[in-house]
Order: sequence, then structure tokens, then C-alpha cells
Amino acid sequence: MEDIIKIKYRLDFNRLKDTYMSAYGAASDEYLREFDGSIADSTRNIEAEFDNEKVVIKIIDKNEKNTYFYNEIFKIKKEKDSYLFFISKIQFFYFKFSDFSSEDLAKIDIILKEFYEKTQGEILAAVENYELNEERVIAASKIIYKNLNIVFLLLGIILTILHQIMYRSMLVNVLTIVLYTVFILFFLKFYYKSMGKRIIKSTNKNFLYARILFYKDKIEVISKRKMGLSEIYYNEFYKIKKTKKGYLFLTQKYSFYFFFYDEFKKDELERLSSTLSQYI
Repeated sequence: MEDIIKIKYRLDFNRLKDTYMSAYGAASDEYLREFDGSIADSTRNIEAEFDNEKVVIKIIDKNEKNTYFYNEIFKIKKEKDSYLFFISKIQFFYFKFSDFSSEDLAKIDIILKEFYEKTQGEILAAVENYELNEERVIAASKIIYKNLNIVFLLLGIILTILHQIMYRSMLVNVLTIVLYTVFILFFLKFYYKSMGKRIIKSTNKNFLYARILFYKDKIEVISKRKMGLSEIYYNEFYKIKKTKKGYLFLTQKYSFYFFFYDEFKKDELERLSSTLSQYI
């Protein structure tokens, strides 16, 4: 007869905080307090039974059970002090190593190893504190709207030609070019700064802050305010560009993620460069 490993825990605020820190690397107290307040007392006491092929989750006070087979679970992850069972992208269970006896922990790790190694995937790089700020928006906008720069350049050339036709004075032509260049530089600087402020102001605060993980085939975007996770595969992006200052990931023509090179460690950049080369 196969062994059945049982653990019990109570889903309180501290457990929730540990859960989200393990799953997302972030935990918004405001969100978690609201979430904790919405949980009925009758659903807080949990028992989990593990065997060789499944886990049975029981809500003790309501005597309700749900069965999840390991090979049908969306993703099983092993963290430094816990296991995470993602039933879907946003629904998951958190089991701390300390929930198990040392003997049971060794047994369950043997059982789960083939599943978490298969679904986990290697993290190539991580941006722990991604923030959609003015600097990031301006850097991305200069690339996205580069045609605007070309238009102003063409206008400058046309004006220069017209001045050469209208005025024979070399001094007037030189002054025109200098003044126009200065005007364009200041105008574009103001334009992009203003655009950055507008974009940030119009963006829901839940999407301004995130933890972003890079894998071989996708990125995971973990919202720090909303406490949600989304996956985007590299081949699903509208375009990925390697620029002078960083990587630009376009989800649509004008929607983006921008990552400065200095946000990554040297070895992370090397791994990213190798992986992303086929998508650029």
C-alpha cells in the first residue's frame, strides 16, 4: 500500500503573504489585507493528502474535497522553501517545506521531482522591480516614433533648400539650419517628456509595477499591485528590438515593455542575447 502524506495549515494573513512572496516575489499588504478579509473563517483550515499520483485538498470545516492529479496540474514549481501547485495561471496552492516532517519531505520530493523539473523551466534573467516611469517611456517612444524624427529632418532639408533659393546669403542659411536644429531638439525633448507623463497618468496603477522573469520561450509578468501573473511567449510579441539602450518588446504597435541593459547582470544579458537573437 502506498504512503499517504498528510499536512494541515491555516490560511491566515501571514500564510497569504508567504504564499504570494513565494509565487510572485512580491506581496502588496493592501491587496492581501483586502483578500484576507474576504476569506470566510469556515474555509481557512486546510488539509492536504499526497500520494504517488495526486493531492487531495480538503477544507476541514466544510468537509469539502478537491482532487488534483500531478500530471494534470498546469505547473508545479519548487522554490527555496516551498512547493507551488498552479492549478491555473492565477489559482495555486502553497505548501511550505516546514509543513512536512523531514522524512515526509524527502518522500514527497522524490514523487514531485519529475513534475517540477518538467514544468519549471530555467529562469534566464529577472527584473525584480520593473516600473513604467518617464525614463522608460521616453526611451521606448524615441524608438517607436522614430519616423517622427525623420519627418522633422526632411522638413529641415526642405526648408534649407528653400532658403538657399530665396536667400543667397550663406550666413542666413547657416543661421536657419542652426535655429531649426535647436528648435527641433527642444521640441522633441518636450514632446517625449509630455508623452511619458500622459502615458503614466493614463495607465492603471496596477500595471505600473511588476516583477518580470525571462525564460527560454517566454516572459512572466507578475503584477505587484494587482497580484496577478501573465505569460507572453516571444513569438506572440508584435516585435522585439535590440536597441542602443535596451530591449524593446512590443505587444502591439504602440504598447510595450522596455528593459535597460543595466537592469541585468552580465551573465543574464549573455543568456538573453543568445535566446532572443532568433526573435529579433
